[in-house]
Amino acid sequence: MANLKISLFGLGLKNPTILASGVIDNTGAILKRVGKFAGAVTTKSISPEPRKGHETPTIVELEERSMLNAMGLPNPGIENFKEELKIAKTGEAPVILNVVAKDIEGFVEVAEKLGNFADAVEVNLSCPNGKGGLEFSQSAEVAGDVISKIKKVTKGPIIAKLGPN
Repeated sequence: MANLKISLFGLGLKNPTILASGVIDNTGAILKRVGKFAGAVTTKSISPEPRKGHETPTIVELEERSMLNAMGLPNPGIENFKEELKIAKTGEAPVILNVVAKDIEGFVEVAEKLGNFADAVEVNLSCPNGKGGLEFSQSAEVAGDVISKIKKVTKGPIIAKLGPN
């Protein structure tokens, strides 16, 4: 069998496949399970406070093999996700914590309270939901400010998830 191991920002991955943040549920057990096959797993976006997300339907098929989703960032919030993150970390794959907030202070709060339980932090600067949304990724100065402040409160690598513009 071929050796697919890689090193990505200092993390050892058994293969170059990273499960992106998306529609999969956010329990530690599920992240741990899919980590048996992926090189790394990324949590759904975690915000300071719990979010219910949008009412269904949240996924629509556009054409054959093409879908669009608008989940509304459903998540349990910082305090309710800490134990799930600890469970995910007992799996085989590195865990990337995806953080989201409506302001810089919120991003920093999530990263500070949960970031050091993960192997890396992905900063979701690209989501159009709620106040701020895409505005964070449309200004290099603002995006840089968010990343710099998160770097001060975490130890691991930081990934900026940017919008299309």
